[in-house]
Amino acid sequence: TNKDAGEKGFHELDTEAMKSEDPTYVLLNGEKKALTEERYGAMETEVGDTARIFMVTGGPNLTSSFHAIGNVWTKAWREGAIASEPEEYVQTCHVAPGSCGIFEMDFPVPEKSFLVDHALSRYNHKGMLGVIKVEGKEQPHIFDPQS
Repeated sequence: TNKDAGEKGFHELDTEAMKSEDPTYVLLNGEKKALTEERYGAMETEVGDTARIFMVTGGPNLTSSFHAIGNVWTKAWREGAIASEPEEYVQTCHVAPGSCGIFEMDFPVPEKSFLVDHALSRYNHKGMLGVIKVEGKEQPHIFDPQS
């Protein structure tokens, strides 16, 4: 846009920034940090649940390195190939412009997982961040944060 990230007011399209592949914002769910506690609320689930996430990169230019800080994709269908066997226990998946990925994540312990573009300036400065808050009983036989 023609204004800095976070600047209030109407932002117009900056075609020069678009052509140089330097957008002001890189978003998850259409708004800067929309799925976080500071905006509209983190996504919520419980220990033992599995979530399926559909991630689309609308483009026009950047490929996302979709990553979950604090967890892994238990199953990943690249290019949205849901009729194919998924890859398992994947850390980061590239989602090209005009493409999608389908990802499952298990939640064996209470935690916060952070959905980011692993090109980390995109989450920290440009807004590509979502949070999954997992509630439930501690599972020290799986993970003990005190040891």
